[in-house]
Amino acid sequence: MIEKEIVNDYYRLPKIILILTKILHLIHPYLASRLLLFFFTRPIYFKTPERELDFLKQSEFSRMKIPDINKNIQIYNLKNQGEKILLIHGWNGRGSQFYHIAKECHNAGFDVTVFDLPGHGKSSSKRCNVSEVVSCVNYLNHEIGPFNHLISHSVGAIAGLNSVKTNGEFKSIVIISLPSLKIRPMFTNFVNMFDLPGNKYADMMVKYYEKKYRIKLSSLDPIEFAKKISVKSLIIHCRDDKDADVHSSVELHKEIPNSKIFLTKNLGHRRILRDSQVSERIVDFLE
Repeated sequence: MIEKEIVNDYYRLPKIILILTKILHLIHPYLASRLLLFFFTRPIYFKTPERELDFLKQSEFSRMKIPDINKNIQIYNLKNQGEKILLIHGWNGRGSQFYHIAKECHNAGFDVTVFDLPGHGKSSSKRCNVSEVVSCVNYLNHEIGPFNHLISHSVGAIAGLNSVKTNGEFKSIVIISLPSLKIRPMFTNFVNMFDLPGNKYADMMVKYYEKKYRIKLSSLDPIEFAKKISVKSLIIHCRDDKDADVHSSVELHKEIPNSKIFLTKNLGHRRILRDSQVSERIVDFLE
């Protein structure tokens, strides 16, 4: 879900945090698990690069409160007369990362809406989780949709698949760089970065997560419902993605009956969003 180098740089800069986590591991594992969950659900903020600024200048801005989670999200819209597309970015990202795909879809006549996930970009809060993103997608679809298509990236792809699972109005979904077919391994991998027992703390974090958000985490796993997805699906992944194993997308393609897969090279996890060939393939698919 997050590049290890970035996570290490971010979380280990204040060495007191790493030390505190290991001390809590020895004297109070429960508190250690709470601290880990705090960081796990707290996205890293990155400055918006110059290449995304034109998209922001051309977009109409609005904000909307999502009642289910009591958070305000920032929305960007490129109006048009065609079918409506909603784009869902990934963890530690922002809506403007879709600037290239959004522009090409808009040029093709689509009405394009992008939003910053809770805790990301200009949206409110410092925290976020997958179930909250699903709530955002469902509420936006009801209030300013209905959307005909979803385009999703990374963790946003997990949320997009969950929205399609419960909503039969969507005509298609584009899934880019799916990080995993199951969410729990993300917990384990995250804990491992702190050099702590991954499975032990993943169990504790998941248990608390499910109690707090009143949801069975495995119910969000794409592998649990992929075979039931009937909408037209395009799965895109870079073969040398170091953040998200391409195997997840290959297996998803096998599970979703009405799906196509497009595998790229040398685009990694994020550069794939601004590749011309990828944008062209998406527009062709949607048209």
